[in-house]
Amino acid sequence: MNTLLNEILLAREARVQKQNHLLTQFKKPLLCFTMNIPGPEKYNRDVSIGFAVGNWLLQDALREYKVLHKEENRLITGCEAYYVVDMPAPELKRLAVELENIAPVGRLFDMDVLDVRGNRLDRSLVNVNSRDCIVCGAPGRGCASRRLHTLDELQAAVAKIMETHFLQMDRDTIAALAVQSLLDEVNTTPKP
Repeated sequence: MNTLLNEILLAREARVQKQNHLLTQFKKPLLCFTMNIPGPEKYNRDVSIGFAVGNWLLQDALREYKVLHKEENRLITGCEAYYVVDMPAPELKRLAVELENIAPVGRLFDMDVLDVRGNRLDRSLVNVNSRDCIVCGAPGRGCASRRLHTLDELQAAVAKIMETHFLQMDRDTIAALAVQSLLDEVNTTPKP
């Protein structure tokens, strides 16, 4: 379902208000997780699955820490999740950057970390360069700021990332099911 620019801007403003509310309430660092999805369609099955993968990775990475608040929203203007965590903000940013970099679909993750004063931490804080262009791989944000690529090119790059991720996920699932079925067959008694 396509969203209008006005709806996206209103959702962004609501997200900032939500962030400010959580920072005021908990006085701890906040991780806000969204997906980088170009174009008017911000929510569909693939985006929802990619978002679920990101949340699963986050929850797994945060299992050693005290998560004071967790909230997930799937809206037509995009998926968003909020994690208030009792840990130093730079450490939380380092964890977020690692997840953005290791997951096949992680290139589509946007994991912003805000310190207790509401300052957004940059990737350079954890000695990591800004991301490369999703289309051509050029370093930094030069392509995006100069709008060097068309929407079709950006959407094709996102589709390729999603397809690659889901194909790997399917291969892993099929392999695990095949192994489990062989084990189940060997352990079945009495044999027919």
